[in-house]
This record gives sequence, structure tokens and C-alpha cells, in this order.
Amino acid sequence: MLDKYVEHALSEEDFSDTASLGSDESSIAKGHNDISLFIDVKRRRTIHVSTGKSHETAGDFVEHVEAHGGRAAQVSEVSCDLSPAFIKGVREHFPNTQITFDTGHIVKKIINEAVCYNISVNHSSCCLWSCLRSQEE
Repeated sequence: MLDKYVEHALSEEDFSDTASLGSDESSIAKGHNDISLFIDVKRRRTIHVSTGKSHETAGDFVEHVEAHGGRAAQVSEVSCDLSPAFIKGVREHFPNTQITFDTGHIVKKIINEAVCYNISVNHSSCCLWSCLRSQEE
């Protein structure tokens, strides 16, 4: 049932004007069960969550964006932490992008605000977030 709601919500997404991204990783459970979050900085909303924190998560994100009208070449800036994996992923998958290093974890604050906004507006995101959070316990 949840998959149906998430699939429906995702089918209506349009990333054709996404140009500024923020990315960060977060632990979803004790240990090393990580997720990578990608946000549209302009809209201040989470647009992709990927399992893990390797450079391959950037490739997963590109596939997701391109399936919804966007292109990797249109992304002009990415804010990320100093993770070598994120840097490698951005350089591999976003050829026209300037990287801004997030040493103060500013992006994490924006991501948290975007997730809270999505939860308040979009029930399917709320369910998705609840599922992710329940895995932590």
C-alpha cells in the first residue's frame, strides 16, 4: 500500500529546473546503515534518498532526476561535506557543477527543515520518513 502512494507521488515530480543541490548522509540505524539525501536548495525540499554513502549514490540520484525531466548537465552547483566519496560522485556525474564544501553542516540544517516541510505537506513523505526512522530503533 505504501509503495503505491510513494509511486504515485513520485510519478508527479518534475525536476526540469533543478540547478542547485545539497547533499549529505545520515545514519538510519545504529552502526553503519547510512542513507544519502539530495535536496533542491531553491525549493528547500528533499528530492531523493539513496541507501549508502558511496560515490554511486550520485549516480542513483542522476537516474532519478532524469526519470523526472531533469538533466545532470543543468546542475550548476552542489553543496556537500568533505566526504571523498561525495566529491568523487559529484565530479563523475555532474560535469558542469561547482562544488561548495559544507564544513559547517549548513546543508544538514536545510535538509532537516526540508524533511519537516515534506512531512507536514505530503503524507507519503511522512510515511516514508516514519519507515526510515523506525529502522533506527
